[in-house]
Amino acid sequence: PSGSSGSRSASLSITHDASGSPGTVSLSGTAQVLVPALSLSSISLSFGNVEKGQSAQQTFRIRNTGTATLTVSAMSDDSDQFSFSPAAPVDTNAGDSTPVTVTFAPTSIGSKSGTVTINHNAPGSPSSISLSGSGVDTTPPAVPSGLSATTGNNQVTLNWTASTESDLSHYVVYRSTSSGFAP
Repeated sequence: PSGSSGSRSASLSITHDASGSPGTVSLSGTAQVLVPALSLSSISLSFGNVEKGQSAQQTFRIRNTGTATLTVSAMSDDSDQFSFSPAAPVDTNAGDSTPVTVTFAPTSIGSKSGTVTINHNAPGSPSSISLSGSGVDTTPPAVPSGLSATTGNNQVTLNWTASTESDLSHYVVYRSTSSGFAP
């Protein structure tokens, strides 16, 4: 039958006016339906901790384990913290694979997650990969500038120019009467 794989055999009979008519020829062959098949090297990527304002990259592969060209018609992600390359459309020949690089660039601190959705011409479309990572800030704020101390009436008044860094919530001032104090 048309459209399915498997072995086929038939005979062809040819009627003619010479002796030995009809002539018969045996025919056989194997039919193979060409179909792409998508296999992903990973179903999730975890980036761990990445400094806010920096980026980290990981790569997964789109493998074509089928018998026809795999066409990725569209790829999208649902988070502005992740991006990927190359952009669709991408064709991958049977037996080959295509690397896709995902970049995590956190713009704020905290856990981030997303999904890359891959639309393709193989059965089971679309496919997806889960993404996760955490934006961290390990850079200490700048030392206060313009620090001055004024003494009088058994007190010390401290003044400084406040930092404008968005991740600084408050200052802690320690007092000691001995040198070499460490909080």
